[in-house]
Amino acid sequence: MEPDTALRATIALSKVGYPLRKLVHGKFRGVVDQIVRRVLPVAYADVDLPADLHREWSELNTHDSLTDWHKHVRTPDQIRRCLEEVGLEDIWIKVPPHGGEIEARGRLPV
Repeated sequence: MEPDTALRATIALSKVGYPLRKLVHGKFRGVVDQIVRRVLPVAYADVDLPADLHREWSELNTHDSLTDWHKHVRTPDQIRRCLEEVGLEDIWIKVPPHGGEIEARGRLPV
């Protein structure tokens, strides 16, 4: 999707989704909140901001999470091979049990 189109789409999604996410967040934990998050993937979190800034924060985070063209999803094995190819040793990889971001590190040989 072209960047301008993606921005317009996430702004429109946020205009519809933000009020609904705000309505259900913290009130209907569990199934209802999960459904709303899947149908309307709008960023929402408990952050201490004035209402207008909170809405803008949500819009920006929604755009970032849905249009992150720079993200390259890799498996732990692919990450290990990449670190080995650049010559790192003592490679450590942590995979979260329920998904999410993988942490990895290694060290250059002395």
